[in-house]
Amino acid sequence: MFQHPYDQDQEALSEINITPMVDVMLVLCLIFLVTAPLVQQAIPLDLPRAAAQPLPAKAETVSLALTATGGILWNGTPVSPTALADRLADLAGRSPVPPVLLRADAKTPYDRVAGLLAKVQKSGLSQVALVTQPSEP
Repeated sequence: MFQHPYDQDQEALSEINITPMVDVMLVLCLIFLVTAPLVQQAIPLDLPRAAAQPLPAKAETVSLALTATGGILWNGTPVSPTALADRLADLAGRSPVPPVLLRADAKTPYDRVAGLLAKVQKSGLSQVALVTQPSEP
């Protein structure tokens, strides 16, 4: 007479038989080893040759700061208004034109910030960003 393995007379099997899983994995490995070289057939192409310009180097970023007393800093060093105009004109002539980060003290009057922004834009620089501090929650 047939007895089920989980009859009350017998204990339940507590071991997992992994032999079938190992057999399947070995067969899959053999299939992949046989088919892998067949997949790597390359198509012979005669690609054209062309001379291209190299990509431009990353442009540096220029930082302009306006202090509360009205002083102007170019990358951290003080600069006079006449020297600023010359530097901005030189900067606008570069290729690629670097972006300008404009920082202003919170106590600086708005008309000074707008004036400096107008100088930067009149010199031909269009990539200008106003830098602020993040607000606290």
